Amino acid sequence: MPINPQGRYCVLVVEDNPAEALLISEAFASVSIPIDLECVGTGSAALVRLQLVSAARRPTLVLIDNHLPDMRGTELAARLAADPLYGNPRMVLLSGDVACNRNKGEWEDWLEKPASWGEWETLARDLLQRFLIGSPGNRRQA
Repeated sequence: MPINPQGRYCVLVVEDNPAEALLISEAFASVSIPIDLECVGTGSAALVRLQLVSAARRPTLVLIDNHLPDMRGTELAARLAADPLYGNPRMVLLSGDVACNRNKGEWEDWLEKPASWGEWETLARDLLQRFLIGSPGNRRQA
């Protein structure tokens, strides 16, 4: 079920750049949908956060910057997918590097980070529609 007991969607953002984390938070806040959004700055912090949270409070969607200070986003996605302890969240990688290898891995999509505020709002709206509202559940589709 993609909605927590309080009737809100849960999204975890793994982004080490505070300015971009703020942009993501503001973009999601601008969409009139109840969301609990939390930002962490490292892959290790994301792993700890997902281990400690109850199943009812686990994020349905995890947005992952591919260039984190302690690991690549692709590595974090592989670790999250490999261990059911993390709740099998849906994952989207974000990168400012358009030359990155975008081959599918454990994540469902790989998107370029927006360059303008309007693009951030559009991204937030699209992600919510694709991965939460329009989603049949919180499990990745094989």
